[in-house]
Amino acid sequence: MYIPDLQIETIALVPIIVVIVQGLKELKIIKPEWAPWANGLLTVFGYILVVVVQKYPHWTPTVVMVLTIVTIFLSASGLYEFGKNAVQAAKTAMK
Repeated sequence: MYIPDLQIETIALVPIIVVIVQGLKELKIIKPEWAPWANGLLTVFGYILVVVVQKYPHWTPTVVMVLTIVTIFLSASGLYEFGKNAVQAAKTAMK
């Protein structure tokens, strides 16, 4: 059985999934015990996206552009520090 890599073109989806789940936990959108479920759902969504792009290659440029923008955005504030920075900004805005 062939299982595709969790990447589209050269963009790996795993770091994006990790940052999104961490951000959801830090912003208290999900409880920490729900993080594995969120991770699983985002991984399934990622695989669906990979399969769709393989089946419909004309969507590849659009998907790559969106993922590149997301990756650049996350990298600009530090890929793994994004969750922490987002929480601090949200707490400051709510005061």
